[in-house]
Amino acid sequence: MRIVHFLVLLFLTSGGFSGVTSAQNASPGVELVCESSSVRLDVEPGADRSGSVSCTVSNPSVHYEEISLLYQWGGGAFVVSGPGSESLGPGAESEFVVEIQGELMAWAGQAQLRITAYVDMVNGVPPPSSYDSQYNIMVTINQFGSMRVESGGDVDVYSGDECWASFIVLNEGNGYDFAYLNLEGMDDLVDAGWMVEAPWSKIQVDPFSPFIVNVYLTAPDNLDIMNDISEENFAIDRQEVTGNGTIKNTYSLEMTVMSEFNYRTLEQQGGSIPASSSLIVTEYPVEEEPSVVSDILPSLSVTLGVLAIVSAAAFNRRHDNEFLSQRRTTDR
Repeated sequence: MRIVHFLVLLFLTSGGFSGVTSAQNASPGVELVCESSSVRLDVEPGADRSGSVSCTVSNPSVHYEEISLLYQWGGGAFVVSGPGSESLGPGAESEFVVEIQGELMAWAGQAQLRITAYVDMVNGVPPPSSYDSQYNIMVTINQFGSMRVESGGDVDVYSGDECWASFIVLNEGNGYDFAYLNLEGMDDLVDAGWMVEAPWSKIQVDPFSPFIVNVYLTAPDNLDIMNDISEENFAIDRQEVTGNGTIKNTYSLEMTVMSEFNYRTLEQQGGSIPASSSLIVTEYPVEEEPSVVSDILPSLSVTLGVLAIVSAAAFNRRHDNEFLSQRRTTDR
């Protein structure tokens, strides 16, 4: 029976069928076209991360064909789903949809998806040779920017000390990006007597590689007791004064960061949630130095009393020695 099918197929492919129309081919074949040659995927948190493209596979021959569909891609962080086969009669076509799903926070970039349609069976038997059609689709993972900043810890120093406040900047986007840095409260610190040096205003931060930003500071030399902090000094968050005159001021320094990619490409103006570091400065009271001789030397009465005790002790000891000497003489 297979020999009969093969002879019929050979007869048809050789042009022996006189009823073939001009729009159909006697030999098996397949044609594949898609409505678009590119798909873009958004993969940031909250995005659906999906894309699709409509394609049409057709049978230009006079035969009944079983057509298989193959999807191939490499180096792309996405998965593809679509029909695996189509059964088409002579001159028929079928439209299908290819779904593409990106991985969450996949690295930004491009990869090629190749769709191949090939004839698997012709009139129920394998074709005498290979017949296929291919279509290439460029899949792009869109970049998104996301910057975050954390405090490196509080700073606890004495008045006049040099120190630094550390902030940790993290790129949580899916590509190389720059971060714009903004310090909140720096002007108030300067007005309160601090020296502030922030060497960075823009830094490159690689994904998964935190960048440590140090803000160099010099604490005020002198701290004053404030009656009303909100009106006299906006930089001070809290002031503590102990009974012996020790002053402890707590200041704050905040940093926000913004993705350059978002600012440049998406025109987003907002920055990150700010990170705050507390700056604690302590000033102890200065001990007063004695100014007169009476503050240094013991009082006169105390001095005379000590001398009297020493003199009496010496006299008694001398008297005892003389008494012992006389007694030894008498005994002899």
